[in-house]
Amino acid sequence: MQNLDKEQEETAFFAQIGRAVMKWNHVEANTRLLLEYTIGPTNYPHRIQILVCDLQNVALREAIEAIAYDCEAELAEHLRCYAKIFDRIRIHRNRITHTHCFVGYPEGSQVVGIGQPVSAKGGTLRAAFGQITMDEIKQLISHQDAFLEYNYALISVILGLPQAIPLSSIKKPPLPDKYDLPRHNMI
Repeated sequence: MQNLDKEQEETAFFAQIGRAVMKWNHVEANTRLLLEYTIGPTNYPHRIQILVCDLQNVALREAIEAIAYDCEAELAEHLRCYAKIFDRIRIHRNRITHTHCFVGYPEGSQVVGIGQPVSAKGGTLRAAFGQITMDEIKQLISHQDAFLEYNYALISVILGLPQAIPLSSIKKPPLPDKYDLPRHNMI
């Protein structure tokens, strides 16, 4: 019976990871749209899509920061804030999806993701040890939901949609905590 409970708990844990990944895909797609709409209409909109569609996340963030310099002050402030939140969510999402390779039950606790990825970035061999809990995954999903609402509000303003509220009334979502994965030099 206890193994069945653990299996159900692990299934729920994996389902939340899947939910976070799917939400991230939504965040990423809508961020591309935000960038395209901020660049503005052209006679050849597919040309903008060609440039934006394959931008990796860091380049996407940097493009939003860059286009902010060509926008009026209030929108520019929102775009810079958007880029910063996008990057923080990206870091948390990467931690959840890329650093954990198996589950465990430390000291009889609830299921956690456990990881020990090894990296040689920067010329130093390092291991990153860590755990991820169900609460951390749910917190990421909550940040993603608030961020998507922010995205919708900004896109509505940029496109001049009837439901758009003034930029000054758009509430910025909370900035997720900065996360630094503990790393240990191996050599």
